[in-house]
Amino acid sequence: MQKRNTFNIGGLICLIILVYLMYGILLESEMLPFSISAVYTMLNHWVKHWHVLVVGLLPVYVALTFFGAALLGIFFGTRLQRWIARFLSDKHVSN
Repeated sequence: MQKRNTFNIGGLICLIILVYLMYGILLESEMLPFSISAVYTMLNHWVKHWHVLVVGLLPVYVALTFFGAALLGIFFGTRLQRWIARFLSDKHVSN
């Protein structure tokens, strides 16, 4: 039997929420020290003479944070989708 592909609404919800939160964290400098400006200041302090390294590391940092947020969104979304499916199947069986 072929497995039927279904739309993962839980994954989509968690993915959108976590990517939006990561975007807000990267832009907001007073919330957490993970913002782009805080990381840029920290990298400039570490690497005083190699500014090219700072410019090269900042996009890597942003890409890794969004990739991490996407992975967490998919993970939590899969859990949420399983919980929703279990909740709906339990309600359907009990009626």
